[in-house]
Amino acid sequence: MVKKYNKNIDNEKWLRYQYIILKKTSRKIAMEQNVGKTTILRRLKKYNIPGRSINMSDQFGEKNLMFGKEAWNKGKKLSEKTKQKLKDHHADVSGDKNPNWNPDRAAVYAPYGENFYNPTFRQARWELQNGRCLLSGNKMNPNVRHEYHHIDGDKTNDNPDNHVHVSSHFHRIVHTKRKWEYYKKILIQNLKDLKNGKAPKSWSEKNRLLYQQEMKIQTDLDKY
Repeated sequence: MVKKYNKNIDNEKWLRYQYIILKKTSRKIAMEQNVGKTTILRRLKKYNIPGRSINMSDQFGEKNLMFGKEAWNKGKKLSEKTKQKLKDHHADVSGDKNPNWNPDRAAVYAPYGENFYNPTFRQARWELQNGRCLLSGNKMNPNVRHEYHHIDGDKTNDNPDNHVHVSSHFHRIVHTKRKWEYYKKILIQNLKDLKNGKAPKSWSEKNRLLYQQEMKIQTDLDKY
């Protein structure tokens, strides 16, 4: 039997009203219309309705789907046997046993230079990157935490060209020890491309296109 659904979701105006004006989440709309969340997300993309991050969605209090529900493991205690199993299957990665451990502790605790905190340099770099993560090209929200990264990993290298903006997610990826040199080369090349007025090749085609459009608009505005 084919599952029936309310055809409201095929109405662009209706969907915009529910998602933009009423600020319902895609999950909420999906539940009300008897469809999956993926179906709603596809319609949003089809009608070019701008999505919003989880930070913008009201997921707190009574609007949270888990509100008032008791956790499945509340009040349950692990047996000694289960505790031992968990202990046996979790490797000790503390201290020098961690694959990302840096034996040069002096470098780890070295103070940051003055240029690193200089707001003028930070703003200049932000404008050069046009508010995009240098590694991925994804747009970053200036009001949401992101990272100001040392390309070569040396905190004592206070050259402004050694400082770039990256998202918190990709900052963790960059600091993977076995991939450090690989990402370092990409960041250096991406910064070079931006300084030459080009969109970095390592960015996705979508991000390169968006960046080029943004820069064209900015160039047109500067003429006035």
